[in-house]
Amino acid sequence: MEAVYVAVRLKSPDPEAVTALYTLKRTLPCSAPELLFRYDLWEFLMKPGEAGAVAGMITHFTDIVNPNRHVSFILPQGGSPPGEDDGLSWTGVLVWDRLDSRSRNWTSLLIRRGFPVEEARCGSLWRFGYPREARDIESLAMTAALSETRESGLLANPVSQEAVPWR
Repeated sequence: MEAVYVAVRLKSPDPEAVTALYTLKRTLPCSAPELLFRYDLWEFLMKPGEAGAVAGMITHFTDIVNPNRHVSFILPQGGSPPGEDDGLSWTGVLVWDRLDSRSRNWTSLLIRRGFPVEEARCGSLWRFGYPREARDIESLAMTAALSETRESGLLANPVSQEAVPWR
Protein backbone atom coordinates (compact mmCIF):
# COMPACT_ATOMS: atom_id res chain seq x y z
CA MET A 1 0.00 0.00 0.00
CA GLU A 2 1.11 3.52 -0.74
CA ALA A 3 -0.14 6.43 1.39
CA VAL A 4 -1.13 9.66 -0.37
CA TYR A 5 -2.05 12.71 1.72
CA VAL A 6 -4.35 15.47 0.48
CA ALA A 7 -4.74 18.65 2.54
CA VAL A 8 -7.94 20.62 1.90
CA ARG A 9 -8.64 24.12 3.20
CA LEU A 10 -11.26 26.77 2.65
CA LYS A 11 -10.49 29.54 0.17
CA SER A 12 -11.96 32.04 2.63
CA PRO A 13 -10.75 32.45 6.23
CA ASP A 14 -11.63 29.36 8.25
CA PRO A 15 -13.96 30.39 11.11
CA GLU A 16 -12.99 27.30 13.14
CA ALA A 17 -9.28 28.13 12.96
CA VAL A 18 -9.87 31.83 13.69
CA THR A 19 -11.99 31.01 16.75
CA ALA A 20 -9.46 28.43 17.97
CA LEU A 21 -6.56 30.89 17.61
CA TYR A 22 -8.28 33.65 19.58
CA THR A 23 -9.38 31.18 22.26
CA LEU A 24 -5.85 29.78 22.60
CA LYS A 25 -4.42 33.29 22.90
CA ARG A 26 -6.87 34.05 25.73
CA THR A 27 -6.72 30.75 27.60
CA LEU A 28 -3.21 29.41 26.91
CA PRO A 29 -1.06 32.44 26.09
CA CYS A 30 2.21 30.55 26.71
CA SER A 31 1.37 27.82 24.17
CA ALA A 32 -0.63 29.84 21.65
CA PRO A 33 0.85 30.32 18.17
CA GLU A 34 0.99 33.56 16.19
CA LEU A 35 -0.94 31.94 13.33
CA LEU A 36 -3.11 28.81 13.18
CA PHE A 37 -4.44 27.06 10.08
CA ARG A 38 -6.75 24.06 9.80
CA TYR A 39 -6.93 21.57 6.95
CA ASP A 40 -9.01 18.48 6.35
CA LEU A 41 -6.32 15.88 5.81
CA TRP A 42 -7.25 12.88 3.72
CA GLU A 43 -5.05 9.81 3.87
CA PHE A 44 -5.62 7.45 0.96
CA LEU A 45 -3.95 4.04 1.21
CA MET A 46 -3.73 3.04 -2.41
CA LYS A 47 -3.07 -0.31 -4.06
CA PRO A 48 0.54 -0.66 -5.25
CA GLY A 49 1.31 1.56 -8.24
CA GLU A 50 -2.05 3.35 -8.11
CA ALA A 51 -1.13 6.59 -6.29
CA GLY A 52 -1.89 8.58 -9.44
CA ALA A 53 -5.58 7.71 -9.13
CA VAL A 54 -5.96 10.06 -6.15
CA ALA A 55 -6.23 13.13 -8.39
CA GLY A 56 -9.19 11.54 -10.17
CA MET A 57 -10.88 10.59 -6.90
CA ILE A 58 -10.71 14.06 -5.41
CA THR A 59 -11.98 15.75 -8.57
CA HIS A 60 -14.81 13.20 -8.88
CA PHE A 61 -16.27 13.94 -5.43
CA THR A 62 -17.02 17.56 -4.54
CA ASP A 63 -17.65 16.42 -0.94
CA ILE A 64 -13.88 15.92 -0.66
CA VAL A 65 -12.75 19.00 -2.61
CA ASN A 66 -15.35 21.51 -3.80
CA PRO A 67 -13.48 23.74 -6.31
CA ASN A 68 -15.80 26.65 -5.50
CA ARG A 69 -14.92 26.59 -1.79
CA HIS A 70 -11.67 24.68 -1.33
CA VAL A 71 -8.02 24.58 -2.27
CA SER A 72 -6.23 21.24 -2.09
CA PHE A 73 -2.60 20.12 -1.99
CA ILE A 74 -1.03 16.69 -2.23
CA LEU A 75 1.53 16.51 0.57
CA PRO A 76 4.31 14.13 1.49
CA GLN A 77 3.92 12.71 4.99
CA GLY A 78 4.93 15.48 7.40
CA GLY A 79 5.06 18.04 4.57
CA SER A 80 4.07 21.69 4.78
CA PRO A 81 1.24 23.14 2.72
CA PRO A 82 2.25 26.14 0.59
CA GLY A 83 1.48 29.67 1.76
CA GLU A 84 2.84 29.57 5.30
CA ASP A 85 4.58 32.72 6.53
CA ASP A 86 8.36 32.30 6.14
CA GLY A 87 8.93 34.54 9.16
CA LEU A 88 7.51 31.90 11.51
CA SER A 89 8.54 28.41 12.57
CA TRP A 90 5.85 25.87 11.68
CA THR A 91 4.76 22.56 13.13
CA GLY A 92 1.63 20.48 12.82
CA VAL A 93 -0.69 18.30 14.84
CA LEU A 94 -2.85 15.69 13.15
CA VAL A 95 -6.13 14.79 14.87
CA TRP A 96 -7.89 11.52 14.00
CA ASP A 97 -11.21 10.31 15.42
CA ARG A 98 -10.76 6.92 17.12
CA LEU A 99 -14.10 5.53 15.90
CA ASP A 100 -14.56 7.09 12.52
CA SER A 101 -17.66 6.20 10.51
CA ARG A 102 -16.89 8.98 8.01
CA SER A 103 -13.64 7.30 6.96
CA ARG A 104 -15.23 3.84 6.83
CA ASN A 105 -18.09 5.17 4.69
CA TRP A 106 -15.71 6.92 2.28
CA THR A 107 -13.57 3.79 1.99
CA SER A 108 -16.64 1.73 1.14
CA LEU A 109 -17.93 4.29 -1.37
CA LEU A 110 -14.58 4.64 -3.17
CA ILE A 111 -14.16 0.87 -3.44
CA ARG A 112 -17.73 0.44 -4.76
CA ARG A 113 -17.03 3.11 -7.39
CA GLY A 114 -14.01 1.13 -8.59
CA PHE A 115 -11.18 3.33 -7.33
CA PRO A 116 -7.99 1.41 -6.38
CA VAL A 117 -8.08 2.43 -2.73
CA GLU A 118 -7.49 0.13 0.24
CA GLU A 119 -8.55 2.67 2.89
CA ALA A 120 -9.50 6.35 3.16
CA ARG A 121 -9.20 8.32 6.39
CA CYS A 122 -10.08 11.92 7.11
CA GLY A 123 -8.70 13.94 10.00
CA SER A 124 -7.81 17.51 10.84
CA LEU A 125 -4.33 18.90 10.32
CA TRP A 126 -3.64 21.93 12.50
CA ARG A 127 -0.63 24.02 11.47
CA PHE A 128 0.89 26.19 14.21
CA GLY A 129 3.08 29.16 13.32
CA TYR A 130 5.34 30.29 16.19
CA PRO A 131 7.87 33.13 16.35
CA ARG A 132 11.33 32.08 15.13
CA GLU A 133 12.79 32.46 18.62
CA ALA A 134 10.27 30.02 20.18
CA ARG A 135 11.80 26.79 21.48
CA ASP A 136 10.33 23.28 21.42
CA ILE A 137 7.42 24.29 19.19
CA GLU A 138 6.24 20.70 18.73
CA SER A 139 5.68 20.44 22.49
CA LEU A 140 3.94 23.85 22.55
CA ALA A 141 1.63 22.74 19.74
CA MET A 142 0.76 19.45 21.46
CA THR A 143 0.01 21.33 24.70
CA ALA A 144 -2.27 23.72 22.81
CA ALA A 145 -3.97 20.91 20.88
CA LEU A 146 -4.55 18.00 23.26
CA SER A 147 -7.12 18.50 26.03
CA GLU A 148 -5.60 16.69 29.00
CA THR A 149 -6.83 19.03 31.73
CA ARG A 150 -9.20 21.95 31.94
CA GLU A 151 -6.18 24.24 31.66
CA SER A 152 -4.61 22.73 28.56
CA GLY A 153 -5.54 21.89 25.04
CA LEU A 154 -8.42 22.82 22.82
CA LEU A 155 -8.31 20.97 19.51
CA ALA A 156 -8.42 17.25 20.39
CA ASN A 157 -10.31 15.24 22.99
CA PRO A 158 -8.17 12.25 24.08
CA VAL A 159 -11.28 10.23 24.96
CA SER A 160 -12.46 10.05 21.35
CA GLN A 161 -9.53 11.37 19.30
CA GLU A 162 -5.86 10.73 18.73
CA ALA A 163 -3.52 13.70 18.31
CA VAL A 164 -0.06 13.09 16.85
CA PRO A 165 2.69 15.38 15.59
CA TRP A 166 2.59 15.73 11.81
CA ARG A 167 6.02 14.43 10.75
